[in-house]
Amino acid sequence: MKTSEPTIDAVRFWFTLALTPGIGRALVRTLIDEPETPRDLHAFAERLAPHNAGLACALIAPPDALRAALDASLAWSLGHDCHLITLDHPDYPALLRQIADPPPVLHVHGQRDALKKSALAIVGSRNATLDGLRSARSMSSELAREGLAIASGLAAGIDHAAHLGALDALGVSLAVIGTGIDECYPSAHRTTATRIAERGAVISELPLGSQALPHHFPRRNRIIAGLSAGILVVQAARRSGSLITARLGLDYGREVMAIPGPVQSPLHKGCHQLLREGAALVESSEDIWEAIGGGWLGRRSDPAAVTAPARQDGALSLEHAPSGSGPFAHPGRRLLEPWGWCPFEPEAFAAHAELTAGQAAQILLELELDGAIERLADGRLQRVER
Repeated sequence: MKTSEPTIDAVRFWFTLALTPGIGRALVRTLIDEPETPRDLHAFAERLAPHNAGLACALIAPPDALRAALDASLAWSLGHDCHLITLDHPDYPALLRQIADPPPVLHVHGQRDALKKSALAIVGSRNATLDGLRSARSMSSELAREGLAIASGLAAGIDHAAHLGALDALGVSLAVIGTGIDECYPSAHRTTATRIAERGAVISELPLGSQALPHHFPRRNRIIAGLSAGILVVQAARRSGSLITARLGLDYGREVMAIPGPVQSPLHKGCHQLLREGAALVESSEDIWEAIGGGWLGRRSDPAAVTAPARQDGALSLEHAPSGSGPFAHPGRRLLEPWGWCPFEPEAFAAHAELTAGQAAQILLELELDGAIERLADGRLQRVER
């Protein structure tokens, strides 16, 4: 057993509670609030037996599948930078322990000390625009340089950009995933996950081998919200999963923040809804420090001392940009998607689309005649919703 790791008996106790059907959050909460209660399955089952004999028996004699899952996790924890952190261990994130249903066991790949850092969650749309990706990455990088850990869900779009921003600054990122710790979803982010583990941590409460199932992601979102001092939503539609994270954060007493955007943009409707409900409006990293309290979180007094050159690998990908059919038939419409509803210059459009100036001018003229874009007074162009 590696130094300071939970004992095998402690892991067995919490792991069995986590995977035994019928063990509700009230029972787990009782164990947190009553530290004198023995962390022993037989003792706990005896205490439980008068109230639920069947559940007590299930704890003493767990099914073979649970035993196999426990054995697999224990074997995994023997690997390099692989840790099982139980609910009563000193390395368990303090804020996460306070929520109503904290995970009894965390699989952590990476640096355990990263779990003790003050964290900010940055979340948003998988189908983010280029502007949204840039905002998430630059904001994450600034905050990571100043000492915050950046937490997100390793998903495509805003999540991935937030992780990359922290890595750009050689800072700490926490990736909470909705699969087993031995899986990676999406698989294209495996390299990013490896880089995160070098300085921060990849975290999962699920048994090894767990796949990316829909009901896993709300569970992941509660962990992101629970371990963070605040949640920043960069871009989100009205029904975005990011709003689940934000509203969980409100339930946990966390500060919720949002970046506003063009009123025509569907990808900002969720952010605007949060702002109407009282979320803090964010235009810069200073707004975040003001909202969450930089002094309490230990903001670095000399950010320049830890500033590092931005890394060039892990460039943002537009493969997950919005691809809806929309009302415009012109094939050039897809070239507008990375810009969202933000104004852009014809030269920037040509450079990003890898077109000559003449090709870009022709496409933009046709799009303008189609009513897909309009020309602003300063010569820039902007997408139109009709």
